[in-house]
Formats: sequence, C-alpha cells, structure tokens
Amino acid sequence: EQSTKIDMDTADAWWADNMSNVPFKRVKGIIKRDGKVGYGIFEAGAVEVSDLGVKGTEFHEAFHAVFAMFLDPSRQEKVLADARRMYGDKLTEEQLEEKLAEDFREYMLTDGLSNREKSTVRRFFSELLELIKAMVKDGFSGARKLYLAQQINSGKFNNADARVGVYAQR
Repeated sequence: EQSTKIDMDTADAWWADNMSNVPFKRVKGIIKRDGKVGYGIFEAGAVEVSDLGVKGTEFHEAFHAVFAMFLDPSRQEKVLADARRMYGDKLTEEQLEEKLAEDFREYMLTDGLSNREKSTVRRFFSELLELIKAMVKDGFSGARKLYLAQQINSGKFNNADARVGVYAQR
C-alpha cells in the first residue's frame, strides 16, 4: 500500500521525535543505487525515503539505522541470533536484518503508533501485554525483538551517540 500524504506526515513527525539525530530526507521518485532500486535506503549514516514508497518505509529504514549506528556488536549478534531462532539458520545476516526491519515496520503500523497516543500508564500496560504475548508466541527471542522495537518507538536512541562515524550501505 503506497503512503498517503497523511502517512508521510505522521512518519516524518515520528522521525523528528524519535530519530532526530539521524539525517532524514524524502526524495522524489524511486531510489537507485548500484543497479538496485527501492523505496528507502540507509546509507552513510542517513536515511532517504521515496515519496512513492510503501506505507511505513520510514520505520523499516529506522530499524536499519538503529541496528547499524546504536547497537554495539554484541547486541547486534544477540538480535541476529534471536532472528535465526525465529526465521531459521539458512538466511544471511543481511536477510535476517531485512526481516527484522520489516517486522519493525509492521509493528509500527499496527501497535507502535497507537501506543504513542496512550497515557504513560496505558502505554506501559499495553507494551507489557505485547511482551507477554510475544514471549508466549516466540519465546524470549520474540520478546527481545519486540523490546527493541518498543525502545526505538519510545525514542531511546533519539539522543544517543552513534557508536561509529562511518556506516556501511544497507
């Protein structure tokens, strides 16, 4: 489903509140890099999202930015190990990260954005219930994946220092 103007404005406001330390630019048309095309890209410590993108592309790219810039290698390995348990061990690290980024996009389009509008107490209990459901469904791996999504959505990384100065294209 292609993003509407309202979807893009909502995502832009979320970015300003939660990812303001990561440069963000909305570009016209499809993004092309190295013979590949897409709706969004995390590259050189910044995110670009196409105005033709599917709904939630901003959130997908936000996951890549947090994963590369703010998680130390030990936490990255733990996140990928959990993803392997959930999705199988035949996927590459890049494929696992793509799955996780897409999971974050889905989370934001369902529970994530609506949680942000709740009072602090309601949000706490909603997020706790989400964690319990994730643990029942996917064990500790699912709960840890959801907890990372909740941290991103709450702005935990908004004022964090990036762990490195140069980032690989993702």
